[in-house]
Amino acid sequence: MREQTSSVRVPVLAHLRDGTRDLHAAAESTMVHLDSTVDETGYRRFLERWYGFHVVLEPRLSAWHRREALLDWDRRRKLPLLESDLGTLGLDHQARLGLPRCRCVPAVPATAEALGALYVVEGSTLGGRVLRDRLCDAPLPPGCFRFLSSYGAETGRRWHGYRATTVAWVGDDGARADAVLCAARAAFTALLAWQTLELTS
Repeated sequence: MREQTSSVRVPVLAHLRDGTRDLHAAAESTMVHLDSTVDETGYRRFLERWYGFHVVLEPRLSAWHRREALLDWDRRRKLPLLESDLGTLGLDHQARLGLPRCRCVPAVPATAEALGALYVVEGSTLGGRVLRDRLCDAPLPPGCFRFLSSYGAETGRRWHGYRATTVAWVGDDGARADAVLCAARAAFTALLAWQTLELTS
């Protein structure tokens, strides 16, 4: 399997950017508290919410990957990074099993839904790099930033790979472009609702 590497810009990329602009702004507003003053409790809660989202989404993306293999998905999984970070913050495997899971993660029946969900989680790696810089002086233990650091120096290349794969799959098909956007908005909306949900248990 070879990942697409075309750098040609096509309407689907602008379609995704413009069609999720409001959700990007909303996402940024949920992270204003994450700065150099955040403590372990606040940062752990942030990671727990991402864990609760990925632990539901990633098996669905893995099943899609086994069917289609359009992208190097196995190298993009975030759960191992989240598990490592949460372990550093004191949550072992048994404790993670008890963490709440997002019940509204959209299904991934086909490629449009997969690429839409990946637009959200792959795009988050760009924001993660910025957020990691903001937390460099926070009173947090070393070794709990694997999720935010994610691809490290490979972040730009991996984001480009996702974009190129999406461009190649959509082509000039407006219906496919709309389907990917619809899926991206659904995944984004679910993630935002999950991140801001007040849990009672």
